Amino acid sequence: EQIRQSKDRRDDQFLYLLKLDGTYHELSPKVKDLLDRYRSTDEGLAASLSEQSQASTIIAGIGGFGLIALAAVLLYVRFVARLARRLHNVAEDMKNVAIGKPLPDRGQVEADEISQLSSSLQEMVSRLDKLRAREKVMLDNVPSFICALNPECVIVEVSPGSSALWQYDQDELLGSRLSQFISDGGQETLEKLHAAFSERRLVSFENSIKARDGSVMELAWRCRLSDDGQTLVCVAQDVSRRNDNLRKIRSSQEEFRRMLDDMPFAVVTCDESFTIVSVNRACQTLFGYQPGELLNKSLSLLITGTQEHSKAMNDQLADIMKLAEDKPVALSAWGRGDRRLLTEMHSRRYASFGSNVCLAVFQDVSAREQIERVKKDFVSMISHDLRSPLTALHGTLDMLAMSETDDQPDRQEETLSDAQKTVETLVHLMNDFLDLEKFESGTAVLEFESIPLSELIDSATEGFVVANDLSAGSDSVGTTIKVDKSRMILALHNLLSAAGSSLPPEGRVVLAYSHASEDTVEIEIRRSGAPMSKRLKESNFSRYILLPKSDVGSQSSSGVGLALAMSIVRAHGGSLSLKSGIESDSFLLQLRN
Repeated sequence: EQIRQSKDRRDDQFLYLLKLDGTYHELSPKVKDLLDRYRSTDEGLAASLSEQSQASTIIAGIGGFGLIALAAVLLYVRFVARLARRLHNVAEDMKNVAIGKPLPDRGQVEADEISQLSSSLQEMVSRLDKLRAREKVMLDNVPSFICALNPECVIVEVSPGSSALWQYDQDELLGSRLSQFISDGGQETLEKLHAAFSERRLVSFENSIKARDGSVMELAWRCRLSDDGQTLVCVAQDVSRRNDNLRKIRSSQEEFRRMLDDMPFAVVTCDESFTIVSVNRACQTLFGYQPGELLNKSLSLLITGTQEHSKAMNDQLADIMKLAEDKPVALSAWGRGDRRLLTEMHSRRYASFGSNVCLAVFQDVSAREQIERVKKDFVSMISHDLRSPLTALHGTLDMLAMSETDDQPDRQEETLSDAQKTVETLVHLMNDFLDLEKFESGTAVLEFESIPLSELIDSATEGFVVANDLSAGSDSVGTTIKVDKSRMILALHNLLSAAGSSLPPEGRVVLAYSHASEDTVEIEIRRSGAPMSKRLKESNFSRYILLPKSDVGSQSSSGVGLALAMSIVRAHGGSLSLKSGIESDSFLLQLRN
């Protein structure tokens, strides 16, 4: 039964499967047809929806664009209208600036370019107002006459402050011709003004204007044509005082020129390159040249005899001129025809109208040199002619003094001693004269030797009375110096004698020596208690200065002692000077060691 039941169930299942298969085969075409219909319907709906979507998108785009365009147009119209209004305001402001009207208040300022332009315009107007105010103050107070002329030279405009300079009212000047105020008729002035109009160029000239009170003012004019070519702007400055000063300067120069021409010295004026620009009449007498022959020639023609413009020559001339500024320079100058002239030249530099001018003064010293030569020859002759007999007389007196006996009277001994001292003084004087002539003529021969400085000082102070407060001090112990010992001792003797001349009892002479520099020794002979005589200070170590007998030594003045001391020191390459102080006077002697 179970098997049968099981078989029946399988048969039922099989039948059910057969039914299902039949149903499947029956429904499959329908399902397929439904799927095809769904697929076609779906595709149609998709195409329809796509078309509807595209149409909707197009419609929405067109509508949106239209709205945006409408909004943009509305915004643009509003922006342009506002921008045009603001630009119109700026244009109105610029027009107001041009005609000089004040700018209206535009209210709140926005932060954009137009606002910046408006602010810059406001700032420009403010600065222009300040400049106009300043210009008005300057024009009203400027010490010059400022006016404008038309082509007929009629005054069409004048500054308010200018009319007061001529003492005329502004209305009196406007419409008047400039020529009616010119003192000399103004023909030359009118020619200058017409040239400014016709040639369109800047003109400058001077004329004289007659003021209302009858006074005459000298004016310097500068006139420039305006850009439109119809107006001539003129500025006139009062130069009456300047011209008066120039006339005084020219008068002084003419007077100075007359003074130079009347001077007995040859005066030559040169520029910075030593080109001769003027000479006086004495140049013709001294050098034999006509004044015109020397102009524009080099100064070297007179100093070296050659006409040369070169840097080397100018440097040489500059050195000579610099030396001649400190002290006269002896020159063998050149005249016409290679004629040699013994001259003494002085030079000075000064500024003249912005340039440096060199003034050279030549003095003919031929006659003076000849007199000096004759005097030296005379002194030399007298010295030699007297020296031999004096030497013989001195020897005779020495022999008489050595042969003294007890039976000789005291008066005879005293007379013989006085005669010895007198002859000794005369011999010393002759020796000084001869030594001085040798040093001045350059024929003296020095015998140099290296000696300790202390030894030189000890030898120089020997023979001077220590009791009279002659003392020696030094900070240069051990220093060696190279000198002609006998000549330098003679120079120090003469200086000590001069320092001790007329020394009061409380006075003293101090000799000290030290290093003035690394290679220079300084010897100081200082006198205190009473100043040196005025005659000695003013002598400048010249000849024939007779001094009283020295109070610190036994040596008296020969009259040429200071000049001989100076010559000896200079021959050693040293220097000698006199220094005056409040409590003491000193001789300062410097020698190279």
